[in-house]
Amino acid sequence: EAKIHLAAADYMIIMYYISLITDPDDAKSEEKIYNYDLIYMFINQLWAMYGIMLLRSSKERLLQHESNKSCEPNNIESECHLKLKEEIMKPLTFVDLEKDLKTIIKYHITDAYVSDLDDINIILTNVIKWLNVIYMHFKGINQFIPQMQIILCMSKAYKYYVYFEESKIKQIKVIEQQAEMLESFINILISEYNTSLEYHYLKKLNFELAITYSTLLDMTSEKLDEIE
Repeated sequence: EAKIHLAAADYMIIMYYISLITDPDDAKSEEKIYNYDLIYMFINQLWAMYGIMLLRSSKERLLQHESNKSCEPNNIESECHLKLKEEIMKPLTFVDLEKDLKTIIKYHITDAYVSDLDDINIILTNVIKWLNVIYMHFKGINQFIPQMQIILCMSKAYKYYVYFEESKIKQIKVIEQQAEMLESFINILISEYNTSLEYHYLKKLNFELAITYSTLLDMTSEKLDEIE
C-alpha cells in the first residue's frame, strides 16, 4: 500500500501548491512557501526510500529463491526458472488506482518485485534524481548532516542495483560509478563541516568510500583471475 499513500501525498501537495500560486495572499506568505518546500522535499525523500526498499526487497526475493531447495538439481532447468520468474513477478500489493492519482508521474513506478534490468534502471534513475533534488535543497539551506544522509542513501541504491547486473564487467562499472559519486561529494563537503557530529558523518562517508573501493578491488581481482 506504500505507493498509493505516497501518490496521495504527492497529489495533495500539488493541490496545495496550486492553491498557493492562485491566491495572491498565500503566494506572498513566506511561511506557507517554506512549509510547501519542506513537505515536498519530505515526500520526495519517501519516494526515494520506496525505490530503495523495492530494490532491496527484490534482491532479497531473488536470493531467497536461489537458495530455495524446492528447485531440486534434477528438475528441468527451464521449468525451475519459469517457476522462479512467476514467483518473483508477484506484486507486492494489489490496489485499485484512483483516477487522480494516475496523474502523479511518480505513481507509475512499479509496485511489484523486479528482476528485469530495464525496470531496475528506471528505479535507480528515479531514486538518484529524487535524492539529488533533496540534496540540493539541504545544501541550499546549509544543512550538512542531511546532505551526508542523502549521499549514503545514494550509495545504498547503487549497492542494491549492482546485484542485478549479470556481467562482472558491468558490475565493476556500476561500483566505479558509486565510488566516483562518493568521492565527488566528499571533495565538496570536506571543507564544510563545523561540528564534531558533522565530522562523524563525514567519516562515515569516507568509510563508505573505502568499502566501495575494497569491493571494486575484489571484483577486479576476480575478473582478472577468470581471464588467467
